[in-house]
Amino acid sequence: NLEIRSDPNLSAKFDIQALCEGLPAKQRDLLLLVKVEGLSVQEVSKRTGFSHSDIKVTVHRALQSLKKTIKDAGHENR
Repeated sequence: NLEIRSDPNLSAKFDIQALCEGLPAKQRDLLLLVKVEGLSVQEVSKRTGFSHSDIKVTVHRALQSLKKTIKDAGHENR
C-alpha cells in the first residue's frame, strides 16, 4: 500500500496493484519492471525488446496517469 502525505489535507491509502490494474497492459508491465522490480531500462529492453526511449516514455506516462488517478481520488474524498 502507498500512503500519500504530500498534501496535509489528504490522508489516503492506495493499493498499488489496484491502481496499476487501471493502466494499459504495456504501461503496467513496464512500470512494474522498472519501479517495483528495480530493473534498469537496459535490462527491461533486453527482456522485452522495447527501445530505451520507448520504455522511459511509457513508464513516465504510467506515472503521470497514476498521479492523476491519485489526485482525482483525493478530490473526490474532500
